Amino acid sequence: MGTRTFSRSLSLNLKPLSDNDLLKDAPLPTIVRITPYLSLGSETDAAGDLKSMGITHLLNVSISSPNIPITGLLKYKKIPLKDQANEDVSNVLPEAFTFIDDARNNNGHVLVYCFAGISRSVTITVAYMMVRNNMPFEEAYSFVKTRKSDISPNIGFIGQLHQLEQSICEKATSDPNEFF
Repeated sequence: MGTRTFSRSLSLNLKPLSDNDLLKDAPLPTIVRITPYLSLGSETDAAGDLKSMGITHLLNVSISSPNIPITGLLKYKKIPLKDQANEDVSNVLPEAFTFIDDARNNNGHVLVYCFAGISRSVTITVAYMMVRNNMPFEEAYSFVKTRKSDISPNIGFIGQLHQLEQSICEKATSDPNEFF
């Protein structure tokens, strides 16, 4: 029985990271217009050229996304949400809807965004479409998905959107004018 010797070499690349290296993991621009006054996107989109898209309002629905420096041309609101299945979205919907309605009522255009633009911001947008356009969950979800194919709200958010649909149905039978 012979003895084998293995030699391993480990080479460490300790050069500093460039800006390009740092951007490799950043979300790609994904801004998508959902309606004439409402768009969905990521934090990368929120830091981009908003003027060319006609964005007048920014709604940040994340905890980690940094606040965007605001000029006098933009209205900004941050509603901190975690992308976790147990996060309660229902308590922030009235505030989010009021902000989106402000853009709509003033001929503005709101970008609803979170880190990647696929879960929290989508949940707020689908909920808005359900309530303001009296759409069932499946219709609102499909409406948004046909415009932005990479949406993926977490399972807890999906469950809450189904609960919202049930609430809409119950309110419609008791008082159709009462919702937020």
